[in-house]
Amino acid sequence: MLCSLALVPALAGCAAEGTASPGADGFARKHAAGARVAAGAMRTFEDALARLQRQPTAAVLAETALAARRAKRRVAPATEWEITENGEEEDLGQAEIEINEGADAFLAVIDALRAAQRVPTREAIAGYRSRIARGREQWNEGTRQLWYLAHVADPPSV
Repeated sequence: MLCSLALVPALAGCAAEGTASPGADGFARKHAAGARVAAGAMRTFEDALARLQRQPTAAVLAETALAARRAKRRVAPATEWEITENGEEEDLGQAEIEINEGADAFLAVIDALRAAQRVPTREAIAGYRSRIARGREQWNEGTRQLWYLAHVADPPSV
């Protein structure tokens, strides 16, 4: 059986084929809990942003701002996570970059929303959601790749 990223959910079978990448394994052990918390916070923020788009009121903006503050606290550490890799672990650097850039994209949206300090227009919210979607692609691809290399199932996706 060959392991590929298309088969990421079936990682349990892949783990028996070889050893996990030491850098990815170390990263997953060190940051798994933080990555899950960050991903959950971003999902909560996205839900609040969707409610704000449907019902742009001051009360919903306050709820969204609270979700944004919480997400910022939980996502910010991911922009600094580093992987210790050796020469045999070429894919780790790219996965780290994707996670960091995804987290940076999330934080940029949160900061833009917080800077507005008023109910944003529907167009602005649509722009935020589009930027989050690009960040989500980077984050999810990076975590999928790292968890795959670490032979760990269920990467923390947004």
